[in-house]
Amino acid sequence: MNDEKNLKRDDQGRWRIDFRCKGRRIIRVVGPSKRQAEAEIVRLKAEILRDPYGFGKKAPEVLFEDHAKEFLELYSKQNKRSWISDETSLDHLKEFFRGKYLSEITAEQIEKYKAKRRADLVRPNAEKKPDVDPKLISPSTVNREVSCLKTVLNKAV
Repeated sequence: MNDEKNLKRDDQGRWRIDFRCKGRRIIRVVGPSKRQAEAEIVRLKAEILRDPYGFGKKAPEVLFEDHAKEFLELYSKQNKRSWISDETSLDHLKEFFRGKYLSEITAEQIEKYKAKRRADLVRPNAEKKPDVDPKLISPSTVNREVSCLKTVLNKAV
């Protein structure tokens, strides 16, 4: 953080501090003295190191299935005509990620999910056509489910 770039004078002649830290913008009007503003920015940096702004706090632990339900109700059904396909994708995703916290879902876990889904079989209308051979889940179906998972995780952030 360059202190000079973070200090600005407004139209009324007051000095203000304006900087970003870990995606959050911090703005403070300090007063008429540049020296006072420089001292305040040093004090703010010290406070950030002590973390009263919550930069180092952990996010609350949320189970995947709980967030998936919330995602479906608050986002997908409200904003998408294709929410039914999201619901279907989430059913498969919840089955695999049940009992896992959002913070536990890693790239490795997602790759395991993709491998499992690619190995799953589909029997269309098994009751109506018992003589039809089962086939594997298509790669595009797996991609749609992973895309849904990506959206769910991005909305969680």
